Amino acid sequence: MKIDEYLVTCIVCLFTRVRVCILDTQYLCIGGKMRKNEGKKRIYVTSTPYHLILAIANEQNYENKASLIIIQDFEIQRILFNKLKSIFKKIFIFNGNYKKRNYFEKFIDLINNSNKIVKICTEFNYIYFHSDDRLEIQILINKYKKIKKFVCIEDGMAAYNDYLLKMGIKGLLIRKLISFGKYKNISVLGTYIDNINFIAICPKLLRPELNKHKIVEINRNNFISSINLLYVDLYPNINIKENSLLIFLDNSEGIDNISYYIKIITKITNECLNINKNIYLKYHPREQNRYLNLVKNDLIVEFNNVIPSEYIMLRSMNKNITVISMASTALITANYLNCFKILSINKIVKNTKISGCLYNKINVKQCSSIEQILSFL
Repeated sequence: MKIDEYLVTCIVCLFTRVRVCILDTQYLCIGGKMRKNEGKKRIYVTSTPYHLILAIANEQNYENKASLIIIQDFEIQRILFNKLKSIFKKIFIFNGNYKKRNYFEKFIDLINNSNKIVKICTEFNYIYFHSDDRLEIQILINKYKKIKKFVCIEDGMAAYNDYLLKMGIKGLLIRKLISFGKYKNISVLGTYIDNINFIAICPKLLRPELNKHKIVEINRNNFISSINLLYVDLYPNINIKENSLLIFLDNSEGIDNISYYIKIITKITNECLNINKNIYLKYHPREQNRYLNLVKNDLIVEFNNVIPSEYIMLRSMNKNITVISMASTALITANYLNCFKILSINKIVKNTKISGCLYNKINVKQCSSIEQILSFL
């Protein structure tokens, strides 16, 4: 799409409204200690399964129920939605990147999401967010930063590695136009607003740009119980065999050379099949391109990508499992759970977007060859 077409689309969007689905839920109290300000009204703005897990982990510190906004970047199954209804007071769902849309529809959603989210948050005192590169979040912060309490919760691996966000000129132009020039093209998630509370599972490993915040650590037991609370009833039959290989595939949008990445993953799986090792694969939650074309084999199991990697690993603990990925959040979670052999193929696939310095600080082996991977299995 040309720049002038972007401008026309944006102008049309400014005069367009789309209804949002607002869903009231029934009351259910989640146990936990009561904090000060427990009467303050809280809302979480989320867009991934990992966000939901962290939101629920944090909510276990309160007795009164919070509300939830989901910008849908992943598939929400009915059974998952019903579970969320039992945890949160109100749920608001908006179109996100999961649904395939043309540019016109995307910009309509950007305008709609931003306007509606601002209105919804009027009644809340505390607003929790994850991805402040999103236009909706920045507009929300600009509107209420002087009168409401904002709290950032880590987005996953982006809070720990040295990857720098880069937005294309067209996407940046549109966001500038919609926000009347106020959109800021941040390079590190969590840096749009300064000196706020920042919630993370591994505070000591956070990248230095985030140290300007007041860091709050998520309770480990809350983290684990939130995963079980959300998913144990949904997927009770997940059973990982001992001495297996778990491959968490990276989002194709973040891979420099997808064809080379596919070649490496295919070679790893073929070598493992030669030694009769069970292999479990899972695509990224936002991935809609099933880019692997592996031969069918009883030793290979592909999980539905709506199942969070955190839950799969929770069901794999203490089974001598090896976890492989390039730069997925699964690597930091596997290190956090502390019962896996963890391998990164970052060097093998020659990924240039992150240096891999984080892996030197934690229990992640950076393999430089297929042979080295096999030596760890």
